[in-house]
Amino acid sequence: MDSNKKKKRLRVGTFNVHGFANGRLEKTFDEICHLLGEANLDILGLQEASGALLPELVRKLGKDTYKLATKFGGTAILTRLPIVDNSTA
Repeated sequence: MDSNKKKKRLRVGTFNVHGFANGRLEKTFDEICHLLGEANLDILGLQEASGALLPELVRKLGKDTYKLATKFGGTAILTRLPIVDNSTA
């Protein structure tokens, strides 16, 4: 391996955002956006993600940074990587 080539690491994480609310049902959307932004992930999986808030989440994280790859039944995948094909088999 060429010692001048820098190794690239793929950072992947998954989070259950509980509908963007905490255990007391207090809205925590801005807090979650901040935490996800700080995580600096290349691929981000979300569970219990409200579909209505996903476009806003992508906007807050940086629409030029993340793309919504897929969403289904409260789950979503956001990625910084190019989306080649998002069809299902």
